[in-house]
Amino acid sequence: MKAPIRGIPSRPLQYAKAISNSDLPTTTRTVCWAIASFANNTTGQAYPSLRALSKATGLSTATISKHTILAESQGYLLKHQRFNNSIWYVITTPPSGEPEPVTMATGDEPEVHSDAWFRKLYGLDEPTLDP
Repeated sequence: MKAPIRGIPSRPLQYAKAISNSDLPTTTRTVCWAIASFANNTTGQAYPSLRALSKATGLSTATISKHTILAESQGYLLKHQRFNNSIWYVITTPPSGEPEPVTMATGDEPEVHSDAWFRKLYGLDEPTLDP
């Protein structure tokens, strides 16, 4: 098995979107969604037991373990062993290949939210003053 991809910590809603758009097997997605339902909305950390995940998904604990390993290898999960042999998770999204390019302003764009910007956005003509 190849080395796990280190993902970026995520919030549950963004994580759910990433999982649904992934090419992970259906069972792996189910396990990931179950873990996300236990995740902290700010940190992405989740502390469900295998028994709790088993109850939430209807899968055996062995199947859950297998699919969390697969999700971790693809960058969708980080697993951490705790002192009492329990596991805590961080929901992550794999890093994208290329960052999106940033375009620099040229200075001739109308200021955002100005009257000129609004007119340009909605294709309105300049106001005319009729005597």
